[in-house]
Amino acid sequence: RFIIFTVSSDRSRISPAPSGGWRRLRAGALGMVFAAAPFLTPALRRHALPFVPATDSQVANVFSLLKKNNRITKVPSMPIDLGSGDGRIVREAALRLYQATGVELNWPLVLYSRLTCSRLNCIHRPKFLRTDLLRHSLSTYDVVVIFGVKSLMKPLQAKLAAELHPDACVVACRYRLPDWRHVDQIIDGVDSVWLYRPPAAAAAAARTGGAARAWS
Repeated sequence: RFIIFTVSSDRSRISPAPSGGWRRLRAGALGMVFAAAPFLTPALRRHALPFVPATDSQVANVFSLLKKNNRITKVPSMPIDLGSGDGRIVREAALRLYQATGVELNWPLVLYSRLTCSRLNCIHRPKFLRTDLLRHSLSTYDVVVIFGVKSLMKPLQAKLAAELHPDACVVACRYRLPDWRHVDQIIDGVDSVWLYRPPAAAAAAARTGGAARAWS
């Protein structure tokens, strides 16, 4: 059995070099930290957004609700997913030929989303931004998809009212917007989704019967 020593910088001491087992242990610990980061970092923020991946049913419900309401929803060129997690909604939107953006604060999830979307065969490459969803401007987006928590919906509702343009619409997943009246909904347990329009636009659409627009 051989023991390897390395000489320290001051040449006054010798210490054993890290063994292969120790290096593997450190690498494993770093891997565990990286894997756990999406679940642990939300606890450090005021409005915790735990990472709970959207189910296939929930993704399908989002796009079914938009397609169902083709008379009151605008053909979106720039949908955005707030709290995009691992990027499932954004990937699906990109595959439907839209220039989609995901906003996520957890950097491991942002990196994962960028990696999984890097090989998509689509016209518009989706974007993933690492930023606070309450600080990112929503004024240029046509459709906003929200995977939030109950404590976040009230401040997010105020942000939507201040920034959305009149033709925009909102799809809330899991939790409703507390004061807005939904246009339509799909009730499916934890996979339920609700469709909203800004209050002024919703009132105008109700008076005119809505415009003949389509989501393809």
